[in-house]
Amino acid sequence: DFAAEAASDGLNAIVVEWEASFPFEDNLILRNRLAFSEEEVRDFIGYCSGIGVEVIPLQNCFGHSEYILRHPRYASLREDRKDCSQVCPLKFDEAEKVFGSIFREIAAMHPSEYIHIGCDETRLLGHCPECRKAVVENGVSALYMEYVSRMCAMVADLGKTPMIWADIVLKHPEAMDRLPENVVIVDWNYGWEPDYFGKMENIENSGHEIWGACSLRSHPDNLYLVQWRKHLENIFDYVGYAGVHGFGGIINTS
Repeated sequence: DFAAEAASDGLNAIVVEWEASFPFEDNLILRNRLAFSEEEVRDFIGYCSGIGVEVIPLQNCFGHSEYILRHPRYASLREDRKDCSQVCPLKFDEAEKVFGSIFREIAAMHPSEYIHIGCDETRLLGHCPECRKAVVENGVSALYMEYVSRMCAMVADLGKTPMIWADIVLKHPEAMDRLPENVVIVDWNYGWEPDYFGKMENIENSGHEIWGACSLRSHPDNLYLVQWRKHLENIFDYVGYAGVHGFGGIINTS
C-alpha cells in the first residue's frame, strides 16, 4: 500500500533501512524475531519494480551500527568497547570481512544500482587510542575518508553505486580527493541553512553526484506530535534548492 501510494504521488524509489528486519543468512544472528522472510522481501521488491518504484537499500557500516555491534560476534569492531554505535575505522581488514559479507547479501536481493551505506553522525571519530593517534598525525578527514573509501570500493565491486550521507564530508572536507568518484553524496537538511554542516561548495565543486534529503518526520517528533508546518516548508524549500543546484535526486526521509 505504501509503495502504491508513493508511486501514485510521483515518487520513483523507496530507500529502505532494513537493519535487523532483513532475512540475513550468512549473518543470521542479525535477524530479529520480526524479520521478513526472503520471499516477503523479494515479493515487495518485485511489486515495487512492477509499478516503477526502485527499492534502494540503506546498509549502515560505520555509525548507527548498534544492531550489528551489540552481538559478541561483531563486538571487536567497536570504536569503544562500551558503546556499540560505531565501527572503529582503523579495523579495516576485519570490517571488510564483515561488511563484505553483509553487502553481498544485500546486493543479491536488490536489483537497484545503488546501495546507500550511511556513514553519518560518526561522533566517536578519534575516540580510541589508535584513532586519536591517527587524528593527530593525519586529521579527522583522512581517518574518515580512508575507511569510507574502502567500504565504497566493496560496493562498487558488487556492481553497485555507493551512496553516503554528507554531514561528515561537509564538516571535514580536507581529504575529499580520497573519496571514489562514483560515490553519490546525499545532503540531509531538515530545515536549516544549506551550510549548516559545512560549506556546500565543498561537495558541489567536488565532481560527485549530489542528492538532497528533506524530512517528513524527524526529532523531536513522536508518534503523536509532528511539526507539519516545519516539515512541509523544509520539503518545498529544499526541493527547490536541489533543483537550482543541479542535484541528481531528492529523498524525503522519515
